Amino acid sequence: MKSSPLNELSSQDIKRKQKKLMKIQEKLSDTDMNSRKQKRLKERKHKTIYQIATKDRGRPTSLKNKEWLAGEHQMGEKNLSKKSALNMLGVQPKSPLNQNDSIASVKAWDKFKSGYMNRTTHPATGKPIDSTYNQKEYDMEKNEFYYDTNKSKMRLIPTDDGEVQDEDFKSKLKKWQLPPQK
Repeated sequence: MKSSPLNELSSQDIKRKQKKLMKIQEKLSDTDMNSRKQKRLKERKHKTIYQIATKDRGRPTSLKNKEWLAGEHQMGEKNLSKKSALNMLGVQPKSPLNQNDSIASVKAWDKFKSGYMNRTTHPATGKPIDSTYNQKEYDMEKNEFYYDTNKSKMRLIPTDDGEVQDEDFKSKLKKWQLPPQK
């Protein structure tokens, strides 16, 4: 697919990229810009220059641009950052390689509990309730949930037709996926 006509830029695409480059350069001349935005613009500028020069679609972090990967070519800019090695390998942000699931689980359980504890009225009846009622209800219902690492959210533990929890499923969960026992 390297030399595919789908990857080649047409003359209209190149004109569009040149206009885009001019707009990026205008934005970069703004001195009141925060460093994060400036960094993104510099990366976009580098990518656009690369695309115009090679007349190909794609990112300069691909294997086509070995100078960029080696950090030797800076296109007139100082300290242009490269994409991380994990990003270049295609590791997704929610991958266990770059996120500690047990920490995410603790945060999810805290958020789940705060959903109960921050209520001032009962969701079904609309009657006023206090924190002791919220705590009791949370303690009763928390054992019906677990933290799903694939979806990064709280989910109900699967049950059979008699509403009995699937013990085989529960046995495969890690301790930190289950509710904290405080």
